[in-house]
This record gives sequence, structure tokens and C-alpha cells, in this order.
Amino acid sequence: MQPTSDGAINIRPMGDDLVTTLCLHHGPLAAAQLRHSPDNGVDARLLHHPWPDSLLDELAPRLGQNLVCPPGASSERREFLREVNHRYGTCAIQAWHDDKIVGVIRFFPSALLLRMGRSSEGLRHSWFWPAVEADDPANTLFIQCIEMGAPTFQSGLLALSDENNEDATAYQRRGIGTALAQALVTWARERGWARLQIGAGQDLDIIYGLVGSGGRTFWEKLGFRTHKELPALPWTTTELPVLSYQASKARIGLDEAARQWLMVLDL
Repeated sequence: MQPTSDGAINIRPMGDDLVTTLCLHHGPLAAAQLRHSPDNGVDARLLHHPWPDSLLDELAPRLGQNLVCPPGASSERREFLREVNHRYGTCAIQAWHDDKIVGVIRFFPSALLLRMGRSSEGLRHSWFWPAVEADDPANTLFIQCIEMGAPTFQSGLLALSDENNEDATAYQRRGIGTALAQALVTWARERGWARLQIGAGQDLDIIYGLVGSGGRTFWEKLGFRTHKELPALPWTTTELPVLSYQASKARIGLDEAARQWLMVLDL
């Protein structure tokens, strides 16, 4: 993608030309961070697309865990995302500013995740797994996360914005998340998907920053409806103090702050 001269944010599906595996929890991703390492030592079968279903099933235990806790620039995960692109068109829509990715929404067919979950314990035990099951998985896209390029809650610490760091706040509250979600709705409708769904919590910074699913109100404004309540989000002892602090600022109790709902948009 060529840099823009007017400072505009460009929204586009992730293509085979630049399959990215990194998350945006530490800020925008510059072009230098997106260069792929050589494929030396990578299983040669992964480089030939499309994969046979038997290969997908063989790799599912590792790939499932990688989807829960992305390890960074993993060649195996990159080729999996490329495989999803080959099968379904794409699995992410990105927001670009010049040569940086500043926002992304990631999604997968529910049927694909359910298939992988049969042999991936890590995937079945993930925080988002309760939201994967669908009434019609063959025609449903599950939204895994939506991320903005700003430092967020990491490893039990809430990263505070640095006023001297332009990237820390430049891409917040600019409508990028809304634009990404709207682009996904358009993309999914054009390709015949019947439903989008996501597990969403309360509208707290920690939900956006750590869970990456966005708040319930965010999705309601986009036309999503509450389908049912899901099990409460699991929080560690290091995360609970931040959740409690943000809940108190929002004037809600801790139990209320941990609630989660399945949000659905029928296309």
C-alpha cells in the first residue's frame, strides 16, 4: 500500500501481499515491523495453498493456542492466516495511516473455529470460546477482536498515555473502530454471510485494551443486538484491581463489570 499524502485513514481487507500476525496492543505497526523473516526451517507443506483438511486438523492444536495468545511474527501462524485468506477471502480488515497499521478487526468463520476446537484444548479454554458457538456456524463470522493502535492494558499494568508520544493517542476516538466494523459488515454481506457475532463486555478501557472485543454499547450502535448472556469474563488477580478501579469510575459493581454478552448482527 502506498502512503497517503493527505493524512487519511485507509481501510482495506488484509490480502496475501501483507499477511500480518502481530497485535496492536503496544501501538501502531510500522512497515519495518511487518517484514517477514525467511521461511527457512518452516514445514514446506505450510507454504503450499490451499491446504488439505488433514493438514489443518494436524496443526489445529498449535494453531488454536496461537489464536488465543498470538506469539508475534510466527511463520506458522502467518501461513494459517494466508490459508484462511485463500479459503474465505480474508480474516482481517486493517486501518492504515501512511505506512503504519493503526487499527484492525479480526474474524474467522465459526465453523472453522469449531472444527479446530475439537482438537485444540487451548482454543476451547480461551476467554472468547463461549461466543464462538453459533446457531448456523456455516454462515456465521465470529469477530475475535478489534484493536486500535494505542498502548493498552498489558501484563497486569494499565499503560497510561504519554502526552509526548503522538502514537499513544492519535488513533483513539477518531471513528476508526466504527469504520472497521462497518467495512466488515459490507464485506460480509457482499460475500453472502448471514450473521456476525462477538462476545462483548462492558464499555470499559480494560475491555477494549486487554480483551479486545469492544464494549456492548459500541456494538449496539452498529446495529448488533444482545442474543444472550455469556459466562462472565475470567480475570486474573493482577487484572482485577484495574477492573475494579474502572468499574468504580463507571459507577457499576465488580460483578456487573465482569459480565459478557453475545452480540449478533443478522445480515
